[in-house]
Amino acid sequence: MEPINKLLASAVPRPANDPTRSPTRPFPRTFWPAPYTGSHRKPGAQRASDPAMPSPLSILRGELGLAGSLAVLMGCLGRRLGGEPYRGTAVPADRLEDNGRRLARWALLLHRELASRLGAAEGLALATRMCVAGSVADLRRRLGNPDADAFADLDEAGRRQQVRTWVDSFPNADATIERCEPQRVSFTVRRCSLVEACAAAGQTELAAAFCEGDSLFFPSLSPPIEIERSQTIATGGSICDFRLCLESPLPAAGRPSSRPEPAEATV
Repeated sequence: MEPINKLLASAVPRPANDPTRSPTRPFPRTFWPAPYTGSHRKPGAQRASDPAMPSPLSILRGELGLAGSLAVLMGCLGRRLGGEPYRGTAVPADRLEDNGRRLARWALLLHRELASRLGAAEGLALATRMCVAGSVADLRRRLGNPDADAFADLDEAGRRQQVRTWVDSFPNADATIERCEPQRVSFTVRRCSLVEACAAAGQTELAAAFCEGDSLFFPSLSPPIEIERSQTIATGGSICDFRLCLESPLPAAGRPSSRPEPAEATV
């Protein structure tokens, strides 16, 4: 019940004289997360660090108003108390599957409730926008702002340990690390229990929304991190092959190192 309570507590309408508010849409379209297209950058995409980027609840309130938003949230709570979205499914086979179901639960409930009120297409579109915004916020909470310079100054063992820490912060993924160079990192997710949770709930159409936040979050960092994936499990691929390029704001020769300088030899 805690996620719903947090949403209800923050459901405060903005003043009528708020300059960012309009009768129909409170945010320009460029502020909305765009669908994932396989590219590591999105033209006109909102930077994840920009305070004007709406929260999931802001998106919901902007579309349905305060009363409509509260009705949707209460509908989600009612579905949860009724055993949805996994009612009638087999119990999770392992901890990874259980983690995925816990993480996806409220997004799946929201999708069901919106689809019942707005229709399948509009419900999915709104649930996807909210899910992407929530994914960006979750990435920022888990990863913060990775420091490309500090990462480049680590030795190979240190870089591998740092990447393992990042990967392990996501309890829904089973991943192997292939490359940990100073400016380039690659790892492969071979199992994603968020996708499994969507399949268990019969809502596979929502699975890709959990991946889309990556393409907004990483390029928004300072310095930016470019991300490429040739496929994702959520869109029918067998793996999610992450390729990250950590761009340093200064050339290597001009970038101060965090390593101590070696002492001069005495004769």
